[in-house]
Amino acid sequence: MQIKIHQDAKSKYIGKHAVCGTINWDWAYLLEVLQGETLEVETEHLFHDQYNTGPVAKDRVEPLMARLDECRSQQTRDYVHKILTGSGMRVMWGSVAEVIDDVRPGMMRCQWCGKCASVADACPKCSKSDYLERFR
Repeated sequence: MQIKIHQDAKSKYIGKHAVCGTINWDWAYLLEVLQGETLEVETEHLFHDQYNTGPVAKDRVEPLMARLDECRSQQTRDYVHKILTGSGMRVMWGSVAEVIDDVRPGMMRCQWCGKCASVADACPKCSKSDYLERFR
């Protein structure tokens, strides 16, 4: 499963968060670097409105870092590099232009324990049935 980041993800993020003054500028610059890119999604923990990615392939990191304006602070550059090469990031649906090979249809997520599985009457991990939610 993959996601393609909106070509204007940074401006969408800023527009949404400017109203309440909660802009994380380092995150905005990270989105700027990733605009138009396709990222692998970690599918062990799935959600309706967000996607957990893995680290970006090493051969893609330097070309992506080159997109970051040279006038950005070293702190911002370090932050973006750490996110790209670390354990991945959580991308909200508003920054996503397309989901490729979506594995969620036909699956459910337990709101109690977070387990994702094929449609069932009860969660295969915690056995609860009242907390199952079908992916749309």
